[in-house]
Amino acid sequence: MLLPGIVLAADDIEIKVEEKITLISDPHRIGSEGCRSCHVISKEGRADKRLISPDINKVCNNCHGKGQGHFVDPFPYDRKGLQAKLRELGQLGSREKLNCVVCHDKHAEVKNPFYLVDAVYGLYSAVKRINPHWREGYCFACHKTSPKRSAKSFKYQGDLVKVCNNCHGTISIDSYIHAVGMTPSDTVRARMPMDFNLSDDGKISCTTCHNLSYQCLKKERHRKRQDKLFFRGGPYANRTDLCYKCHIKEQYETLNPHDQISDEGELNDGICLYCHEEEPDPQKDKGITQVKFVMEELKDLCLRCHRERAHPGGKWINFDHLVTPPKKIMFFMRHTEKMKNVALPLEPGTNKIFCCTCHNPHEKGVLRGGYDKGADSDRRLRLGAGFEICDACHVGKGTNEKRF
Repeated sequence: MLLPGIVLAADDIEIKVEEKITLISDPHRIGSEGCRSCHVISKEGRADKRLISPDINKVCNNCHGKGQGHFVDPFPYDRKGLQAKLRELGQLGSREKLNCVVCHDKHAEVKNPFYLVDAVYGLYSAVKRINPHWREGYCFACHKTSPKRSAKSFKYQGDLVKVCNNCHGTISIDSYIHAVGMTPSDTVRARMPMDFNLSDDGKISCTTCHNLSYQCLKKERHRKRQDKLFFRGGPYANRTDLCYKCHIKEQYETLNPHDQISDEGELNDGICLYCHEEEPDPQKDKGITQVKFVMEELKDLCLRCHRERAHPGGKWINFDHLVTPPKKIMFFMRHTEKMKNVALPLEPGTNKIFCCTCHNPHEKGVLRGGYDKGADSDRRLRLGAGFEICDACHVGKGTNEKRF
């Protein structure tokens, strides 16, 4: 804000800032007293087209402070990348430099929290790498217009599951703690707390358990520290405590899909269907290509329970192991299978390495021969821990280096 007593000169017009400044809540509105915040005022008291500074950024910073680089936090582009995107949209000229009014409507003719012009607002709304939760002004992630209690302005015609899946369907595939879209039974409905809302058609939705208003309303912001995921009725000491608001605790035990053989030595009924589309026959099916799975990308079977941690199956170092191995690596793998009597299966159809290339998901005794190796071992590794499992594919610390 300009200080009293400062005199600005624009050509032949002299402007003196009044000793007492009246703060204007929104100087952007056309026709308001706010014009004098940015424009030169003539001796007749009218706003001139000229600005108080030829540098538009300095005009904006007069009130907003230095905002250089502010877009880096919410926006998934660096300055160069943002310029390229804006030029693609025709919002920035080929030789024009980035400035405040390239992205923001200086006269507030648009209706969104940051006065973003339509092209830029569209970019922000489509980005799936912004976390809008607990952040003031990020209403556009879920709403078409500024939200009001009296009007529903959610995207996707108010389908809150689709609103959430705009981001979470990309980053949380198969890792939801609860499914959505089903109608709860009368027994479950009777146990549900009153504020556990169902969708308009009586089905479970994301907002049944999550109260979005907690992270939208200022008066609820104190919950962020203890209830980051804005669970209804939270915070909870254990996440499953939320589940037992509707479900009977005694009726639920953790399912271990790797517990496949009963105490009597028989295969547990139905356990194979956790991963397989139909129950395989260990006596007839010979290899991974002869069985069917409930998902095409097999690593997703494992990620339903196991988080991807820092190990070679993830992006632990500068490359990803979950790829189709080159010929040289494939040669080492096939040689290891023969030498070590072990199976190192690849994903059918793509021949990619996946979790079970190195880890055996079966209980010992389910399969025979090399396919049984590593079952029930430490970390279920098909070969020993340390470098032995690495040497199955790579020339390095042990067996492969010696055998050639």
